[in-house]
Amino acid sequence: MKVIDKLLVLLIDVIIMVLSILIIGLYSGILDIEYLVASLQGYTVGIEGIIVGGALFLISVRILQLFFRKKKIKKAIVAKNELGDVNISLDAINSLVHDIVKQESNTKDIQSQIRVKENGVHVYLNLVVDSRTIIPELSERLQEILKDRVSESTGVKISKVQILIKEIKREERVRLD
Repeated sequence: MKVIDKLLVLLIDVIIMVLSILIIGLYSGILDIEYLVASLQGYTVGIEGIIVGGALFLISVRILQLFFRKKKIKKAIVAKNELGDVNISLDAINSLVHDIVKQESNTKDIQSQIRVKENGVHVYLNLVVDSRTIIPELSERLQEILKDRVSESTGVKISKVQILIKEIKREERVRLD
């Protein structure tokens, strides 16, 4: 959501809160209906009411647009030629990265994120590894393998592979009684 959209949602939320407080006050007897009607009678006909009502209507239409618009599918454009474009979704690249990491390492948990940048695709990995893992060796090997295999499989240039070791777990030993 853009900043202006967030501000519009905030404005509508505040208006709904004020209206709900008014309704609670009216139905609980805290507010008097005659007082409310008398205070609103001064605003019977006027351009201010039309402008405020129109603005609120436009804001509500914009908020409805936000909720019903189609979500864009993020793509990584691989090649353009006379026959057309070849696109691979970031989800497809992400699942390929997961498969490669599972095959090439003994990780306990894998979380990854793929981002398209101007200089290529960046892969961000969060891993949970075994306490016996040699982390520098694993990191370097995964970076090289991911760059090579993803590029070979998809044609997408991986320009950065950033690895975060989120946790090092001790290997659970099985007790034999």
